[in-house]
Amino acid sequence: MTTPEMSIEHLIEQGHLHRETAGKHRGQWDRFEEIPNGRNGPAVESQVTTFITMFGGRLEHAAITYLCTAAELNLTPEELSRLQLISGSEFRADAELATRRTIDIVVVDRNDDLPASRGRNHFRPVVGVEGKYGAWVNGGNGFCAHTSEEDRRPDGYLPYSNQAICYPHGCIDGRLNSGQGVKFVWLGEGRSDPDDVGPWGRKGLHPGDMGKIPGFEEAYDLQKQVMGIWKPATWSGLAAAIRAEIGGPEVEAIAQFLRVGGPSAS
Repeated sequence: MTTPEMSIEHLIEQGHLHRETAGKHRGQWDRFEEIPNGRNGPAVESQVTTFITMFGGRLEHAAITYLCTAAELNLTPEELSRLQLISGSEFRADAELATRRTIDIVVVDRNDDLPASRGRNHFRPVVGVEGKYGAWVNGGNGFCAHTSEEDRRPDGYLPYSNQAICYPHGCIDGRLNSGQGVKFVWLGEGRSDPDDVGPWGRKGLHPGDMGKIPGFEEAYDLQKQVMGIWKPATWSGLAAAIRAEIGGPEVEAIAQFLRVGGPSAS
């Protein structure tokens, strides 16, 4: 995207990116134009997930369709047309309670009777998406935002949790809850799971962690319980979906942006 016709401004003019959303990340445009050309290192997860939330028009629709299909949602074209991609930070800003946790991307419907502002619950989550380029699943003792001193274990440690366990259960916001019909997608490398530990593979809790993490047994059981909640999707699959739906040199550059960060690039 370093040639003039592949600039961020050009992608906005072509309707592939939302001008307003892209404008919020104006300071990253130069970096976004370097990544597909292999300059200054590969993309990191936060750069790619931010870029995805800038999608507009048919590009946004193709990404939403792919993620909803991965989530095993059977939506009509009319239902899909009402959805949009937003960042986890934007979703959190609309929440009633601010927590220190945020998921990467949220596919949302809108309550257009209420403006987006703190506590208004303007956004109605449909799919929560956590993106990983092979990074560890963030976690720790006391990781869950709802953990308090009353939960402290006899050994002195707070219960262990991680992103896979917490996020589907309203840890970020009460609306983002699998118990209320929200679906969850783990957007990752698509590696096989011979250990049967989930789409995060050995980057989450693993039997080899036994004896190393206080409260491992309880936490590992919880992680096993949420395996079926998280549906796998891949960066290369998302890139292929937008390429198949739209095509053209601009979309090829965007597909390359999605693929350059991780092993699923091939």
